[in-house]
Amino acid sequence: MGSRASFLFVLGHSLFAAGVLLTAACGSDRGTPSTRVPAGTGQPDAHLVNGSERLQWSQAVPDSFAIHRYSYVAYVDGTQVPLRGSVCSPHPDPAGYACSAPLPQLTPGRHILELATIDLVDDVRLESARSAPISVELASPSSAAAARGDNSPVPRFVVGGTAHRVDTVVRGLTMPAALAALPDGRLIVAEQSGVIRIVRPGEEPRVALAIDDLRDGGQTIVQALTVHPSFARNRVVLVLYTSVRQDGAAMRLVRFRELNDALGEPAVVLDDLPADSARPAGAMAVTADGEVYVATGGIADPSADRVLAGKILRLNMDGTVPRDAPAASPVHADAADEPLGVGINSLSGRLWLLSGGERTERTPLEIVSRPTAAAAVQYRGNLLVAFQNDMVVTRADGLERLHYDAAHGMWNTEGLLLSGWFGRLGAVAEGSDGALYVATANSTSADRPGIDRLLRILPDREPGRRRR
Repeated sequence: MGSRASFLFVLGHSLFAAGVLLTAACGSDRGTPSTRVPAGTGQPDAHLVNGSERLQWSQAVPDSFAIHRYSYVAYVDGTQVPLRGSVCSPHPDPAGYACSAPLPQLTPGRHILELATIDLVDDVRLESARSAPISVELASPSSAAAARGDNSPVPRFVVGGTAHRVDTVVRGLTMPAALAALPDGRLIVAEQSGVIRIVRPGEEPRVALAIDDLRDGGQTIVQALTVHPSFARNRVVLVLYTSVRQDGAAMRLVRFRELNDALGEPAVVLDDLPADSARPAGAMAVTADGEVYVATGGIADPSADRVLAGKILRLNMDGTVPRDAPAASPVHADAADEPLGVGINSLSGRLWLLSGGERTERTPLEIVSRPTAAAAVQYRGNLLVAFQNDMVVTRADGLERLHYDAAHGMWNTEGLLLSGWFGRLGAVAEGSDGALYVATANSTSADRPGIDRLLRILPDREPGRRRR
């Protein structure tokens, strides 16, 4: 959906030119015609939106580090609100860095939107002049459903003689990096930029946290998200992310508590783990008794501290080392340079590790190497009988199912599903309802925002449909 408004950002003594573009968050990257709402006398035309669109703009900067300092605010009908979830491309084009952010929360009806850039210089908060205004009108719920294309065809496939279907739960996501299910049916989706949303099936997702608010400059890259096994009692959610700053990259594990669809009370469990600034990687799992396994990625820089790089760390929930750890060390095992997923095999009791890099031969882990993989989960539910105890691996070309060969201690592929349906697949989790939830991974930073969706795999129980 497109309407441009040119404006100037003035920060300090520098002049930055930028533009704002309103884009539809849809499952396809095909352009969507603009929908204009006739305005009254003296009012600009409004663009009909459903709330899942994103704002886009080009941000010029005086140097390559400034883009990591900036944050943004929106003015909705003259009232300032934080513009959460902004992401910018890693490399500029001639117009500057391509940036985008979700629309701020709006009430149904017409609104005037303006943007401004925030910079911190010597602890002084500077705010740019506001952009030229954009007029939008939030559609009614029924109109929003039609705009999202909720009547698209439902893909189906057969595994183990049982038909399955794939439903779209929510659209309008950008680079979902991690996914976890809550016992009450909600899901938590963490976008790579640090925006964490809570999804209730059938409703629009709500922003629970923007990690941008917690970090001290730099770019946030989320690696993993998991829920404490006793969540119903303690409300604990763990987030593993990397901050890439001018002086390098560091990984951090933070514990939050969830209340009313918001994440708060941050407590740092693990901090300043060295990470590769060019390609940070990490994975995480929590055991039934509350121990945390963290898989760290390798570091290319030979001068960096590599003691804890490429390892599996075993920790208590408070970050301390378990009492039975050999030599009181958090290092549990050698891992791989690019960990993408980790968990405990329900059949063997051993740790498995999904790696996008080279296999490490010195480890007792069950390592699955897939260069095109994104994430994995071992399915333990009863709803999808054909998937029981299998590992489900999301890849750039579809969904791979692996079966465990107990006799040889190996994971063997059982085939590729959904190839050609949704493009790249990313984060995956088992829901409390027994369904498999998969996020697409087709957004590439700010230049293709809002095109990802959350999918749900269920048995196909449509009346009259038979097993094949």
